[in-house]
Amino acid sequence: MRLNQIMSADGQEAYLAERRAPYFAKAEKYLATHFAPLCAPLQPPTLRAVVESAFHDARTWGFRTERELLRYLIPTALLGEGFAGDPLLRPLLRAAFWINAQDRPLRSPGFPRLFDVVDMWHRRRRRDLDAPDRFATALSTPLPAQIAYPDAQRLFRACWPNLLQNIPPDVLRRFADTGLKALQSDGIGLDVAVRLLAVQVGAGHRAGRANFHPDLCAAAREGRFDATAGLAALTSMETSS
Repeated sequence: MRLNQIMSADGQEAYLAERRAPYFAKAEKYLATHFAPLCAPLQPPTLRAVVESAFHDARTWGFRTERELLRYLIPTALLGEGFAGDPLLRPLLRAAFWINAQDRPLRSPGFPRLFDVVDMWHRRRRRDLDAPDRFATALSTPLPAQIAYPDAQRLFRACWPNLLQNIPPDVLRRFADTGLKALQSDGIGLDVAVRLLAVQVGAGHRAGRANFHPDLCAAAREGRFDATAGLAALTSMETSS
């Protein structure tokens, strides 16, 4: 007999929450221990939200064991929340044999190949951030009053010469179109949105809009976003281990 046949919806929710609570507590400790700089700014409810979001994402890929669910937290921390839905990361997921050429999920995705790909991405990102003054100068480059996509693309590639070296133009364009629409819907002006999106290239497409880096979008809306804020978010990921 299924759970929904013997319990109300509220009863099912309470039962599942009780069953999952020990795992969520362990996952919070795992993130706080292994990715301390990234998680230190998060309030307990926000850290729990990260864990719950990753838990549900992992289950959509068929992961069920505690070990699998904890391992899913690693790319979540290093690539950003909702990494599997990030348009910029499609080539990585294909290389890891998680999705096919049509971006459809493959059966039985595994972690070893994904971790290899994530490590490569992380090393390229680190090379770009090893020159913080260069990155800050690129991110602060004046943009024209009428910003077109080529202007945004030049900014992205100036910030990330290593990270974006093998990213196809159409993939970067899709990332930009999707991301700019989301940021502008949050009330962020185009000039600042392009710069924030340049940070999201390295921090993940939901950085500042979900749970990690909670101050980024608020800073952008309030006129406080600058290269220092962007570098702080990115550095918190780079010093994670």
